[in-house]
Parts: sequence; C-alpha cells; structure tokens
Amino acid sequence: MFVFIITGHSTVPTRTRYSQKQNHRTSLANSTPEMDRKIWHKLPVELLERILSFLPLKTFLYLRSTCKLILQIPHILSTAPLPGHAISPPCRIPPVLSNSNSNHKLAVIYALTIYGRRNSRLPPGPYPFPIIGSLLKLGDKPHRSLASLSKRYGPLMSLKLGSRTTIVVSSPDIAKEFFHTHDISFSGRTIPEFVRIVDHDKYSVAWLPTGDQWRRLRRITREYLLSVQRLDDSKLLRQAKVQELLDHVDRCCTNKMAVNIGAVAFTTMLNILSKYMFSVDFGQYDNVLSQEFKEVVIALVELAGRLNLADFFPILKPFDPQGLVRRGNVYGKKFMTIIDEIIDQRLQSRSSSSINNDVLDSLLDAMNKDVSPFTRDEMRHLFYV
Repeated sequence: MFVFIITGHSTVPTRTRYSQKQNHRTSLANSTPEMDRKIWHKLPVELLERILSFLPLKTFLYLRSTCKLILQIPHILSTAPLPGHAISPPCRIPPVLSNSNSNHKLAVIYALTIYGRRNSRLPPGPYPFPIIGSLLKLGDKPHRSLASLSKRYGPLMSLKLGSRTTIVVSSPDIAKEFFHTHDISFSGRTIPEFVRIVDHDKYSVAWLPTGDQWRRLRRITREYLLSVQRLDDSKLLRQAKVQELLDHVDRCCTNKMAVNIGAVAFTTMLNILSKYMFSVDFGQYDNVLSQEFKEVVIALVELAGRLNLADFFPILKPFDPQGLVRRGNVYGKKFMTIIDEIIDQRLQSRSSSSINNDVLDSLLDAMNKDVSPFTRDEMRHLFYV
C-alpha cells in the first residue's frame, strides 16, 4: 500500500527542495499509464479522495490522464474502507474532461469541486453539484435518502444543500454528544423562512436563542403546560377523546361508511389539545366541512412541510418564489385572530363565572404576576408552536 504525506512546510534546504520538485514534475510528466493504473488500483477510495483534494493545481493538471483512468476501474467502489472510516466516493471526472485537453476547463472544474474542500474539516459526504449541491440526492422521501446515505458515509456526514452546509447525525451516541454533552455550543438553529411568519421566531421557545427570554419561556412551558401533575390530570380527558373516536368508527361500521383514518386521527389529536388548553373541541367527526380553526391548522401544517427553496438559496428570500411565506402569513394571521378571540372571551368569562382551570387560565394567572413578566404576544405564540 502506498502512503502519501503532504505537508505545507519542509525543513529541506531550498536548493534541495527545488531539485526534488523538478524531479517530481519530470517523473509525473513522464509516467506511463501502466504505472498510474497500478498505483490507483492499490489506493483505498478515501485515501484517493484525500490525495486529489490536497493536490495543487499544477500537479492536478499533470495527473489529468490518471484521473481519466479512475473511471475505468470498476472494482474501486468495492475497495474496503480504512478502519473506522466510511467509504467515500471515487474521483469522478465530468465528461468534458474525457473529451478535451483544455487546461482552462480543468482549472474551472478544479476550482468548483476540489479546491473548496482542500482545507475542509467537515465530515465525509457526497461531492456536491455546482449551485444545487446535493439537493437531488434527497429525492421525494428525504428520510429514506438520508438513511441510505448514512450507511455509505457513516453516522456523521455533511451535505451541501444549495448554499447551505448541513451536518446530518444518524447515531444516538453522536446525537447525545451534540444535544446533551455540548448542548450550549449547538443550541443555535438555522431558522427557516416559514418560521418567521407573524414574527414567530421572536417569541417561540423552540426557535429563540439561548438567553433570558428563552429560559423564562421554557420555565413557563414546563410549569404551566407540561408539568407532571397537569399531564396526569388530563388522563381522563385523553381517554374520553379516544372513546369518542371509537364510537365514531363504530357508527361508520354500522352505517357501512368508509373511515378516513388520517382525518379522524387528526381530529382526535386536535380535540385533545384544544380541550386541554381551552376546554373547547375544535374538530367534529360528523361534519364534512371542518371548522375554521381546523382548516387553518391543516393549512399551516401542509405549508410547513413543503420544501422552501429560499431556505437553501438565501438570495431568493425577497422573491418568495413558491409563495409559501405569503400564504403562511395569511393563515398565521387567521390563527392569531382566533386565539385573540378565545383569550378575550375567557377574560370576560373569568370576571363573571368560575375558572375552568385549564392551560389558558393558568397562563392568564401567570401573565398577571409581577414577579415574572409574561406578555400576551408570548402567550399567543406559545399556542402557535
């Protein structure tokens, strides 16, 4: 096996280095295809990739004939990886190189695909295409595509999605290192453009950076929304809603009607959350036309699940080419209007009737406390999460 050591500095005298460099260039220029083929046959794929990525431009041009031979080695894909490393792809030369000896074309390809990775400390990953990166590798089922890529490049890999460099973690142990051991270092998140509608990124505990506001909202969420006692108290509520679902399915079976499993499951979850937070059911099983709140929630979920090109190409943000942010603002404002109406009705009922003791009442009590200021905007966006 051949070992190549490439360093940026040397302690060899200048004259000696010059003579060695000249001899190296001469040997490269006079090397035969047979010798080149033997060398590349013996190199593991990852080592081959690293060598090509660190070569200076002049040496790369000397080796253009050798790079063409890589495409003629079919068994190189089956080369065993180095211990502890994932298999990386071989050097793939575009067709333009195989039919042209133009050094200018070689220089352009070199600058686009190799020179940018010379000093890269990123995890292994597929070589990106110019401009679009590795977006095409995601396909229509990104979760399956990422699982397949992780089998090839390892549990920690890098993807170039448009102009965004993304690190993909697919191992529980590595995920623990990211989100538990070094959680503060990796607490910042890239905010998608859709999250910025109705200024949600400024009030959401899920998207705020680590700071005083985030800690205060996390404490309120843990104390008033997700406390163990409150979740235990809602056990009977959840059982009642599941029983309503079973009754609806039983009626459909008796009347020989088809059941839309996705629709009734969504209605059940929506009613559990709305009853838990507002003591109101926002969905109905027997109503063909969904209520306004349900329609708004479905529209926001569908829009949030779509791929937004502006997230991968920031230059497109002002244009909103798919119209996702524009439509999201429409439904986001409708959602906030509905929440405002519910809060106003509750404030009026609290002055004349008993308290429902749900999440909304608890948050209204927290908003009236002077110890920890909790604004109405923060409450509205807490329901928006």
